[in-house]
Amino acid sequence: RGRGLRATRDIGAGEVLVRERPTALCFGDDVEGDGADEARDEIIAQLFIAAAKPGPTATAISKLCAFVEQHDKSTLDEVAAAATPAVRARVAKRAGADVANSVTPSAVAHTYCQYSLNAMAVLGPASLDTIGTGVYALHGALCNSELEPNCWCCFELNCSSGCLLYTSDA
Repeated sequence: RGRGLRATRDIGAGEVLVRERPTALCFGDDVEGDGADEARDEIIAQLFIAAAKPGPTATAISKLCAFVEQHDKSTLDEVAAAATPAVRARVAKRAGADVANSVTPSAVAHTYCQYSLNAMAVLGPASLDTIGTGVYALHGALCNSELEPNCWCCFELNCSSGCLLYTSDA
């Protein structure tokens, strides 16, 4: 299918495969419950801002799977109506009016689909409770893309950038 990572050599147990900074990252103790809408809006805003900067990250964002046609239309309409004003305001505050002008209901719905298909839960190191959500567009979105885990990831807690580290489980 052209997606995913393929090894071209033997990978040793514990070998670092990918180290990547998040494209979009939102921490919070309730990103799956009552705070899910705010986390969604924050991640979508960060993706809009990152996509507006020419370069490899913007290209990677444009290639993220979205499968808009496979999402429920009423859900997408609801997300577009609810999220567009909040996302537009966040983007305008951080990136200016020119970037905020790209925040349309259809673009928000599309970006929501990218987020919902490519986001990863960030787990606390001790409790393994969800403490955030992130999108790693350059490489992370390619790992485990077919629901057949072939690696594990950990977040380097001493790194202020929230780097994602993929390690072989072989």
